Amino acid sequence: MKETQSNKSVIAPLNLFLKERIMQRCDYYESISNKHRTSSGYTQVKELIKLCELTHKRGKTIRSLLMLLEEGKSPLIKQNIVNDLIINEYFKDIREYILNYDNQALKNTTNNSPLLYELFRTLKKFETQLDKFYFNALKDEFNKIDYLTSENFQRTADHISDLVDLLIPYLLFQGYSISSLSAIIEIMPNPKIDRIINFFNFKKRNYFFFHVLGKERTSEVTDFINLMKEDIKSELEGDDINKVDLYESDIEKDIIVFYQQQALDPHNHVRLSYDRLLKRLVIKKERQSLATFNEFFDNSFWSTKRNIKGIRKILLEGDPINVNSRGRTLRNTLIKCAQELQFDFNEGSSVPLVKKEQLQNSIYYYNLALGSKSIENSLSLLWTSLEAMIPYRTATSDIESVQKFVASSLCIGAVCRDIHSFASSITKKIPDKLTDLTCSTFKDHYSKDGLLEWFNWLSQKDGERFEIVKNCSPLLSYQYCKLGKSYSEAKLEYLEKRIKASYESIVYQLQRIYLHRNQIVHSGDFVNEYTNLWMHLEWYVGKMLAFFVINSHFIYKNKSLEDIYRELEADHDYLCSYLEKNRSTKIKDMSPRIVSLLFQHSWQSF
Repeated sequence: MKETQSNKSVIAPLNLFLKERIMQRCDYYESISNKHRTSSGYTQVKELIKLCELTHKRGKTIRSLLMLLEEGKSPLIKQNIVNDLIINEYFKDIREYILNYDNQALKNTTNNSPLLYELFRTLKKFETQLDKFYFNALKDEFNKIDYLTSENFQRTADHISDLVDLLIPYLLFQGYSISSLSAIIEIMPNPKIDRIINFFNFKKRNYFFFHVLGKERTSEVTDFINLMKEDIKSELEGDDINKVDLYESDIEKDIIVFYQQQALDPHNHVRLSYDRLLKRLVIKKERQSLATFNEFFDNSFWSTKRNIKGIRKILLEGDPINVNSRGRTLRNTLIKCAQELQFDFNEGSSVPLVKKEQLQNSIYYYNLALGSKSIENSLSLLWTSLEAMIPYRTATSDIESVQKFVASSLCIGAVCRDIHSFASSITKKIPDKLTDLTCSTFKDHYSKDGLLEWFNWLSQKDGERFEIVKNCSPLLSYQYCKLGKSYSEAKLEYLEKRIKASYESIVYQLQRIYLHRNQIVHSGDFVNEYTNLWMHLEWYVGKMLAFFVINSHFIYKNKSLEDIYRELEADHDYLCSYLEKNRSTKIKDMSPRIVSLLFQHSWQSF
């Protein structure tokens, strides 16, 4: 439901900010830097316990355990154990334990070491404390906020934002979906925190689930109904129901099966049902047709009543388990870059058959991954695509080479992503105000020149602009102040930390992805966190493939992948070296060549 201007006027700005921030984090089409995370101090403790158990079974997992301990105490990672606001305020012993833990002592230990058992035992004790008190403490922090005051808006909005970034991972860990969170927040006219928490109360509700199976009762449809019966362990009721009640279309009849079942979250229930049904079907017989899964989510609905007129569509847009909604970073990047770099590529174009076999293989695995109905296969294929494209190794182990390759390449776009996200939001939300804000003539914010114009615009302090933005959106005014103050007042140390934080975040995320990929390959195991992991991996692979395709096919026909990557690696090293040596220089006084380099790789901004 759209908020009218009159509705907005009665909502306290901080309540509206709470709503906008949650909606932004839940938006699958947001910048990857602004999307929700599945990690927090709470989930990292859980993750460490799991890794202790895996290391006990398989000693090589010690590297992942050590990397997670490093991530948990990093000063640059915002959503980790030592920086988790709730752990800082209510569980200081956990923070101190992780902060002072001797990773080096654990490095050379065996999988049966007393040190490993002691770490496991201590973490289990902390887990008990967190399970009992963490969420109540999070609620208390939300409830302490005076949402009606307009004083210290920026500081209070900062605090709300940090709490939102802890609330979302907690709800996801407990079994709720981003789709439900987004849908519920969107329809709340006045999104107060107590209403949000009262709805997400961790109690199962009765739901009716409906699935449309087409007009003809073929043997394939009958087999699928039987498969569903086995899965839910209850009788399904099915009948021919007029499709006009469902879609308001002219098609006369479809077969619809429906069943009643208790669930915490309807969207997550159907997602998990899809995964189980796919596995059951493949287990039953090899070379089985999977056609019934092609439109599975488009044909799935839910309701709290048996009446079919009240049904709602299952919303898994952007969720990688829905093949039709998976990201297409390679194609999208080529389309956007074609406009700036003046080469021919549009929505109807095919990805070019590049000459370099190494790149061909990587694109092949990437496209296979996008089309695979199995999320396990898709994740494994994406990783294969990533390893296949690395021009040269920069470390002794495969994972270290991958981490260095991806992190050093994509971290330099962190500043571009911040600016692009803000520019996208402001041009979409308040297009009628762009002239008043003096930014209506800016070049496309997907381009280097456009990003530079927005950077200069944000660097200028302007009270009139702020008032215009503030009256339109609390979230936009918050971002305007946060970025504007940094670019106009801060030193280069701010940019250095931003790029380093991006580098570390990519390294830790890749380690997590690598661990789960190995669990699939070596033991057939899988995890519930696949959505966030898959989206990040697809973005990494798609961006790097686009970079190589553009530079080896559209711009330079005979340039090797090694030379292309070496230039990008040199840009990273030069930029980081300059920022480190000149960290006390004001951002507004930095060298023009550094400003140019900062926005040169605009392909990383979206």
